[in-house]
Amino acid sequence: MLKSGDYKMHDIFEYLSSVIDHRQEHKVKHLMKDIIAIVLFAKLANANKWDEIHYFAVVKESFLRKYLELTNGIPSYDTIRRVMAMVSPEFLGKLQVQWNEMLSSNQGTETQEDSVLRRQNPKGQQAWHSRSKPYC
Repeated sequence: MLKSGDYKMHDIFEYLSSVIDHRQEHKVKHLMKDIIAIVLFAKLANANKWDEIHYFAVVKESFLRKYLELTNGIPSYDTIRRVMAMVSPEFLGKLQVQWNEMLSSNQGTETQEDSVLRRQNPKGQQAWHSRSKPYC
């Protein structure tokens, strides 16, 4: 078991793989761990509604594919919403604790991805995800 402050991104993805998926296996097109990761990344980009989260995933699909399987592409916003409703609050709470521990252990450091993302939105321009209509 990792002690406090020793979490790395690999550990976050490993924890995501441990999620219990109660869906009927023959109906599953998208991995639950991929959907949770999409929501995590989208929330970090300030996407708050299901359609904004879906839009984030569509726009950032090439970035997400570096970390996620996305075997059947990006799930719809309705699929994201339904799957997230199945995830236990305890699982999400522990995920948040691990995420916060990872961030606090890396204070003052900037990854290459952080640098690229920061350059994509120079001088606080309006975020890409602010939309009044859902992405269809």
